[in-house]
Amino acid sequence: MGSSRPHESLDQLRSAAAQLLDLYRVAGSDRVELTDIATQAAEGSQADALAWITSHSFRKTTATILDDAGQSARQIADQLGHARPSLTQDVYMGRRAKNPAAAAALEVALNRSADVTARLGHGEPTDSTDIYSRSPAR
Repeated sequence: MGSSRPHESLDQLRSAAAQLLDLYRVAGSDRVELTDIATQAAEGSQADALAWITSHSFRKTTATILDDAGQSARQIADQLGHARPSLTQDVYMGRRAKNPAAAAALEVALNRSADVTARLGHGEPTDSTDIYSRSPAR
């Protein structure tokens, strides 16, 4: 919520609830019970952890699964209800590597580099000479 205090919205809710309870002249145990209900309603729940899931997330997932299965942009657009496959491609379909051979070569090189680094002790010099202090070759 961008508040400066973690419970600011809860404090605002309590204040608004108190104003309503005053307006309707609710007192005693009824006031306590209604205040407790309002506080519980304002607190987070386990469902809040899934708030990032939207219909767009499901549509994107569907498009990705169909794309990975080799469906054409037209077929995916039809499944999503798009009249234009270009919309489906622009919004829902991920970009593929333009040069799969180059992507594979980079993957092999990076994995090999990571393996060598791990064997050598996370990039530390393998002998007593500091590789950065060597004098340049002439």
